[in-house]
Amino acid sequence: MGSGLRLSSQHSVSRCLEFLERMILKYRQPIPSSFHSGNNEHIPPYFHPGWVWNGAPAQEPVVVVSFADRDKHFILMAFWPKESGAEIGVFPLGGETERGRYLAVADEWEQLDGSVMRCGLFEPGLITLSVPSLPRQFFVEVLQVAGFPATENNVAQIASSLGRVLTMDAQNFIATRDKVAADKFVSEHSAERFHVKFPSRRIEEFPAWILSELVNWSADFLPYIQELPMRRRAIILDGIGLDVPLWRMLDM
Repeated sequence: MGSGLRLSSQHSVSRCLEFLERMILKYRQPIPSSFHSGNNEHIPPYFHPGWVWNGAPAQEPVVVVSFADRDKHFILMAFWPKESGAEIGVFPLGGETERGRYLAVADEWEQLDGSVMRCGLFEPGLITLSVPSLPRQFFVEVLQVAGFPATENNVAQIASSLGRVLTMDAQNFIATRDKVAADKFVSEHSAERFHVKFPSRRIEEFPAWILSELVNWSADFLPYIQELPMRRRAIILDGIGLDVPLWRMLDM
């Protein structure tokens, strides 16, 4: 990421995250689900991206989130606790060349947090995007929301389903540049190929492998895949109660 706007708030990090949620929900349009019209309750206002801190270890932020701003541009925000509140970094893609974007976010933030102050800029290169994390707990929580036990079979079924969907997403990304390469990616990145290539790894690592392989194909896709796991999670959960094959394969 490039340079970011430095903000200071008298509120705690948790309170600042509440402000952020309120800010985003003020302008975010309802998102239709894949099965019916209306709001999709399973899509959060902001996401937890993959990131690497390149500054001093003692200065690493405690929370990093990403979201789409009012104009649907990617924004990353980092939070640090202070003795009397929190410090906030607002990082758009492009850094200083995108100055208007982080200033617009600050303008909206000030409408909710009267204590916030602008305190200069963070230097570029402090944060690097990486593939978002997909730990086992991600799949366990899907099952908990859907009302199913977190058995080995159930975790495997959810992970396999997500991996297949992400493979189609990867195909669509790559096809914007090379249709032949996109089709080849799909043929080389099935769950069966994953098991052959990594016989000792668990199937819940399959979705993260797909994302990593997509980024290996082109790191330019990194900002655009940060939301994918949670958005595809929402599609899976939107099928609860419907005659969807996935639910019939799960242990009760």
